[in-house]
Amino acid sequence: MSTPSADDQRQFTLTYNETYTKVLAYLRRRSDADTAADLTAEVFVRAWRSREALWDAKHELAWLYGVARNVLLEFYRQRDHDQQGISALEGGASTQRTGGLPQVEHAAPDVTASVDSALDISRTLTSLTRSDQELLTLHAWEGLDAPQIAEVLGIAPGTARVHLHRARSRLAGALAGTPQTHYGSKATR
Repeated sequence: MSTPSADDQRQFTLTYNETYTKVLAYLRRRSDADTAADLTAEVFVRAWRSREALWDAKHELAWLYGVARNVLLEFYRQRDHDQQGISALEGGASTQRTGGLPQVEHAAPDVTASVDSALDISRTLTSLTRSDQELLTLHAWEGLDAPQIAEVLGIAPGTARVHLHRARSRLAGALAGTPQTHYGSKATR
């Protein structure tokens, strides 16, 4: 990459100012607050290093979410690897990987129907596959449409649309207590 120009710095600063809080929020929903801050910094370091790719992206925020997703996956892989090493040093106690999104502790349930509904959706969401969880949260939490989700995941927009539709159907079925199929077999996660 060439030496950064003043225009590069201005453009990156604008992008950073427009997207920082969204990227931080994305990572906070998937990790603790301190980790999210560190990971967000890493996302923007990588974005600066690959700024030409960032500016060539169809959706800059979706591109940044893709980087954030990779940074987060690397973080959890390294953490799991470190935990296994620590366990081996402590006498071989095994660690268990949780898979899926981090479990979020909820406040005491309120008596309102909307809170009960939100808790039901949250519980049901965690019962879906990691893939379904990711698709649904990118859409609902991050406000991305299918083409933007496709950019985050590195898949075709049509494929993202189909997968999102299927994930929504499985979520609706799980909420209704109806067994749903996943590519011809029962989703049993």
